Parts: sequence; structure tokens; C-alpha cells
Amino acid sequence: MTKYIDIGIPAYNEQESIERTLSSIFFETELPKDYLIRITLCLNNCTDNTENIAKNFKKKNPGCDLTIIYENEKKGKTHALKKLDSTIQNEFILFTDADIKPLPDAIYKLFETLQKEPKEIVLVSGNAVDPRYINKSEKPKSLMESVNRVFWQRTKRKMVN
Repeated sequence: MTKYIDIGIPAYNEQESIERTLSSIFFETELPKDYLIRITLCLNNCTDNTENIAKNFKKKNPGCDLTIIYENEKKGKTHALKKLDSTIQNEFILFTDADIKPLPDAIYKLFETLQKEPKEIVLVSGNAVDPRYINKSEKPKSLMESVNRVFWQRTKRKMVN
């Protein structure tokens, strides 16, 4: 039986990065056995070409499970995240920004950790722990440090190859 890892992405004027982010998540991500990715993209009153790029990506990649929802008032990222949370009905939900390229094993490692430690609540922030200050030869001291090691490849507006 196929199970899903749902990813919610709030997006406001992300025309420069949204296609790369979607491609990276759908095509470069290692997943646990019997799991597929579903992405719900919340377009948060975009005034650029983000919507058309996302629709074209969905059309060119019919095998990718991409749902686009809309927030037509610019109420901010928090409101878009709440809308995603109320839309996505799954046990495992990951929220990420529209301008990030996760490491290929990031979702797998996060999922694996949550399976082993299901009582943990995970928050990942680009600024929580600066990876330059983590001694990578040491075992992580916490789940948060582990997650930051996995997700540290955060980008600005220009995507990294």
C-alpha cells in the first residue's frame, strides 16, 4: 500500500525558484520504501509568474502529485501555513519554503528520525543552528541539531546547483 509524505509550500512571488524547488523535491529526493511525495503549494496573492510556472510544471509532469491552492488576500506566510495545515490531511506533513533545495536524503532522514522518536516535535528554521558551527564529526546532541544538519542547504533567491 502506497503512503504519502505531504509537503506544504507557501509561496509569494517565487518565480525565480519555484520550478527548481518542485523539481528538486519530486525528482531528487530519496524516500522510504512504499512512500510517495505529495506537494500542496499555497500561492499567497502572487503578483509575478509563480502561478503559471507551477501550472506548467504540473502539466509537464503529470506523474507528480501537485495541488495548487490559493490565498487571494496578502495575509502573510503564517496565514498561508495555516491554510496548508487545514488543507493537508496526513500524519506526516513537512512545511518548507519555496526557495529551498533540500539535500537528497533530507526528507528520508527526517522521516526515519520521526519513526524512531515519534513523540518529538520538529521545527526546522534556516537560522536555528548555523551549520558552520556544528562539528560534523560529533554525534548530534539533539534531534534539532540532526535536522539542521540535514536541511542546512538553504538558499536565498538564487538557487544552488
